[in-house]
Amino acid sequence: MRKNFTIVKMSSYSKSASLDDPFSGLPEALRRYLRDQGWITLTPLQKRVIDAFRNEKEHFVVSSATGSGKTEAVYLPVAESLLATPSHGQFAVLSILPTRALINDQARRLKPLFQAVGVSVHPWHSDISPSEKQRAKTSQNAVLITTPESLEARFVSDATDISSWFCDLRYIVIDEFHQFLGTDRGRHLQSLLSRLLMHLRQVPRVIVLSATLPHERSIAQFFHGIYTLSLPVLIKDSRARPIIVSILPLNLNGLDHEARELIARSLLNHHRTEGNLLLFANSRGETEKAAAFISDIIDEYGLRYKVVTHHSSVGKHLRTTAEHQLREQTNVLCCATTTLEVGIDIGNITHVILYGPPASVSSFVQRAGRSARKAGVPARATIWVNLRGSQKEQPESILDLLEPELLQAIAIVELQREGFLEKPLSSVHVSVLIHQILSTLAESGYLGQHDLEDRLRRRGAFKDWSESSFSCLLDHLQTTEVIQRVGTSDKLSLSKKGEQIVRRKDFYAIFPTPKEWALFYKGTHVGSISRDIDPTKGIILRVAGAAWEVLAVDHDRGKLTVAPTRGGTIPKFPPSGVAPVSNEIMSKMKSVLLSAEEFDYVHSDLRTVLARARNEASNLGITKTNVVPSGQNHTLWFPWVGGKLFTTLTLLLNQHISEVYYPLAIEFSVPVQEFKRILDQASESLITLDDRIESFYLAKYDYLAPRSILEKQYRRDFLQENEALELLRNTARDLEG
Repeated sequence: MRKNFTIVKMSSYSKSASLDDPFSGLPEALRRYLRDQGWITLTPLQKRVIDAFRNEKEHFVVSSATGSGKTEAVYLPVAESLLATPSHGQFAVLSILPTRALINDQARRLKPLFQAVGVSVHPWHSDISPSEKQRAKTSQNAVLITTPESLEARFVSDATDISSWFCDLRYIVIDEFHQFLGTDRGRHLQSLLSRLLMHLRQVPRVIVLSATLPHERSIAQFFHGIYTLSLPVLIKDSRARPIIVSILPLNLNGLDHEARELIARSLLNHHRTEGNLLLFANSRGETEKAAAFISDIIDEYGLRYKVVTHHSSVGKHLRTTAEHQLREQTNVLCCATTTLEVGIDIGNITHVILYGPPASVSSFVQRAGRSARKAGVPARATIWVNLRGSQKEQPESILDLLEPELLQAIAIVELQREGFLEKPLSSVHVSVLIHQILSTLAESGYLGQHDLEDRLRRRGAFKDWSESSFSCLLDHLQTTEVIQRVGTSDKLSLSKKGEQIVRRKDFYAIFPTPKEWALFYKGTHVGSISRDIDPTKGIILRVAGAAWEVLAVDHDRGKLTVAPTRGGTIPKFPPSGVAPVSNEIMSKMKSVLLSAEEFDYVHSDLRTVLARARNEASNLGITKTNVVPSGQNHTLWFPWVGGKLFTTLTLLLNQHISEVYYPLAIEFSVPVQEFKRILDQASESLITLDDRIESFYLAKYDYLAPRSILEKQYRRDFLQENEALELLRNTARDLEG
């Protein structure tokens, strides 16, 4: 088993003799398919991947920008291989994607390719009809495209499917890999693949595709967490795709009409390109707000754009309609969340708009990369920033004075140009382990504790758990009667309570299913909203980019019958987790604020705003120190750290805080001289979580875990105590000078 990466960069093979003409080396069936599709040649990436596929026998990872042809680069040689040596099992290829929409899109794209070599392609998820699933079950040498959750269902409902379906599995392909890294779903996928490989006589070749891979170490950690897998060959496109970026204001000088006219002119310029626009917002509520804002501007200025929305609370029919319109029409402006960050085919996007800066550089790169996907064409993106201080005659807070959204937008662009990408977040994944314990016992019926630990911890995805912590969790699950011992043996099985959990229809997913109201118009599901609100007949709600009047409320079924209208308010949507900004972004924000550098991609009016913010920073005194007086008896501290460390500081210093200006500053109700004493005291203490954290139940099955394990998880996943204590000591020393 290899211990180190083989890394192949694009620049190292551009004139390799082994890549003279891989197009002509493909079998005639695939060459005919490519000609019918209008292909003239293969991209450099596709040539390199085909060459690696033929000449290397290792697993491999393909990292290249969105639109570089990664999917075809992988599946062309896979199809060639299955034509030459068909699999004797039902499925020769298992393709795993994060969403059902991506599965449908990829199945649509791959069916003609594999049909050329006589191989069938079968999407499999909860929306696929029973007749389609039956055809998949009777296939041979086929491609199965599914989600981790649907694969989980096979383990729980009938594990014999796993052995029969994949008895001669040749390839496992994981697409949109960055969506899994550092997440509960990623650990879930690691565990499922480990369990799958334990069923198989031979190890299939694993191929991973991703547009953004921040650190090679994260790939190694993922592969090390899967049973029997060695490290892959990394095929990496080192030539960064340029992004032409601009930053525009959403408001100016307290008067929205100036910014509205500026945005209208910008939209008019994009309109002349005869392409489509994709706008990303940072939440579902912000997406609906952006759609309403854009629609008003289009009506006011007579622009010819069709506005559609795409997020997880928009009904499936409307989402697929929006995708089709983006592929087949022009002058469509789609307002979306992360649902369109991934590689669904949405045609020619000429420009991407970001409705506020994202929380990470990785997200910015992923979103900007959705535009201008042709080879050699730079991505184009505009960030619209909301100004706080410019809206008010008398700014009320530090956030109003320093315009953090503008600082964050510039910081993200500058870090992207430096080649920085965030590392995936690490986690203990308590909820996922509990889920996998229940799933493994459901699959096996009963299992000895040693065998269960062997499958999940020693050889499985939870190698980072100690033996004592694993045993503690199992003991707690027995004490709370979720699992039980079989008679007097050491074998474990599900208890009645555990069986009830596993039988729930939402068990297969490791993320919670929120309770929602479903909106229906003439029998079509148009969208969903949070069940936390209590809608009444006649209320008007803005969902899916349109206004809907509630005609009837069915409390038992959670159903709202609606009809289109005008006006309305944006309702509450179920919360979605947002990663905290990184230390690097905050450090760069400080650099932007305290320097005199001009940024040519920032609109001239925003340069004036930035100059004003820099002047305010100088007046506050933070150009010289991070700790400044605020009035006579208060202190402001600008730690310039990321969200995780910032939260840790607020918990350590909680009793002395009068105001938190996230993510820039913390205000204390003591003068500067007293503040140093507080820092000295706090730097010698640890956070006591008992009376400060309302709930440790942050993931789906956390409620089944013992408090001791949940507290360890919280400290590791959400706090940076050692770093915070060090920062307190350093800041106290600086104040002495």
